[in-house]
Parts: sequence; structure tokens; C-alpha cells
Amino acid sequence: TGHYWHNLADWLLEQDLEVVLVNPVTTHRNKENRDNSPSKNDPKDALVIADVVSRGYYTDYAPQAPVFERIKAVMSSREYWSGQSISLGNRIVRWIDLYFPEFRSVFSEWNGVRSLATLKAFALPDDLQQLDVDSVLEGWREQGMRRVAGASGRAKAAQLLAAAARSIGKSGTNDAARQDILRLLQFYEETQRVLSEMQLEVEALLEQVPFIEQLRSVHGLGTITLACLLGCAGDLR
Repeated sequence: TGHYWHNLADWLLEQDLEVVLVNPVTTHRNKENRDNSPSKNDPKDALVIADVVSRGYYTDYAPQAPVFERIKAVMSSREYWSGQSISLGNRIVRWIDLYFPEFRSVFSEWNGVRSLATLKAFALPDDLQQLDVDSVLEGWREQGMRRVAGASGRAKAAQLLAAAARSIGKSGTNDAARQDILRLLQFYEETQRVLSEMQLEVEALLEQVPFIEQLRSVHGLGTITLACLLGCAGDLR
């Protein structure tokens, strides 16, 4: 289940030796059969593995074609970055609940374009005190938003100011809280950039799969689902 075996397995194949894989669950369930004990040590593990292989409880190891190996590598990396994105998102939501709980009554999604611009420009309710609608719109423009001054934008700015005026968010640590959210947002946006790049990589790799159009004809299978399937199963032919 770890990564230590990969290089050894590939080297053994280069020596024209047969390589097989044994499921760790199989060894776990069979090791008590040897000595009626759940004990674990290297000699015993080797004996248990040899025993289950001799009885045919193994899977042949056969590396996939390069395109499938690349898909697997990208999807494995994507799993890490997706986890980072979720973790950072949870911390940002926690921050909002502590310091500006009314924020989510204004923005239904904390990670929308206007929501992120607001968190970067006016992270805390105190940052909105003494401001008017035009000042809020200007702050959004400074964060790179376009077309902020429409009727819906002005209404949203007024709603934000009203929420800040009645906020019961935690205070007394404003400087630290402001720095915290800015750091979280910086790393969150970096993970989103990485995930976007990986999406393009996956799309390019899928174009190299000979039977990709057949898979795409199956309703409900999107790019990431197909890449997960091919990364795990390899060449379905």
C-alpha cells in the first residue's frame, strides 16, 4: 500500500523475473493461521506472504502504458492538492464564523468572486465601519473585480454594510485575525491555481487514450471521473 515497492518491482521486471502483488488484507487475515497469534515481525511476514502466493492469492504486476501511468500520477497528486483545498476552505469558514458570522447571510457562497474580494479588502466588520456603498465598490475594484457598480452590486454592498454594523463577531485580535485570513486566502487561491492547471493536464492526457470517446458517450462521466477510473484501472481493453 506504500510506495517503497515500486522501484524494486520495476527493476525485477527488467531482470525478466515474475512480479506479483499480495493484498495487505490477505496477509493480515492469514498471519494468525501460521502460529495462532496476531504477532508481526519480518520473518513471519515473509513466510505468510510466501504461503499466500503459493496458494495463488495474488495479483500479477503489469505496468500500464505510459499515458495511463501519467494519468495515475497526476490524479494521485491532484488528490493531495484537493485535500489541501478542502482543509484551507474549512479553516476559512471557521474564521468567518468566529470573526464575521453575518458574512454568510450576505454571500451564500464564501468562495465566490465577490466574496473573496470582500474578504481580502474588508476582512473584518471593523474594516467596514464608517464606509459607504461607493467605498465598498471601490474596494472591490481594487481587488480586480469588474462591473461592480450595477444595481445588484450596490444592493450587495449596502447589505454587507448593514451586516457589519450589527456583527457580533469576535473582536480584540483584529490585527492577528486580519493577517490570518489573508494568509489563508493566499494559500487557498494557490491551491485553486494548481488544481486548474491539473485539470488542463488531465484533459490533455485523456485525449491520448484511444477509447476516450466511447467512455465520454456514457452519460454522467466527466473529466475527473474518467481520469480517476483510468488512473486506477488502467487500459480497460
